[in-house]
Amino acid sequence: MYNSSLKSSFKMISLFYFGNFSIGQASMIVALAEILVLSTLMGYISFKTEKTTMSIASGVSLSTF
Repeated sequence: MYNSSLKSSFKMISLFYFGNFSIGQASMIVALAEILVLSTLMGYISFKTEKTTMSIASGVSLSTF
């Protein structure tokens, strides 16, 4: 009785793993990647337009999506 419930709980836990990453680790990687992309894009816009307000506005508007 206990063995079958233990196996089913392990199957349920394994649904929440992506490769070697759990859901929390995968969402943290996605959040860090988003921060890296936004900061790079904001730096590029600031470099090209020489307006920091434009890059801040674009970064804030993109981070809401």
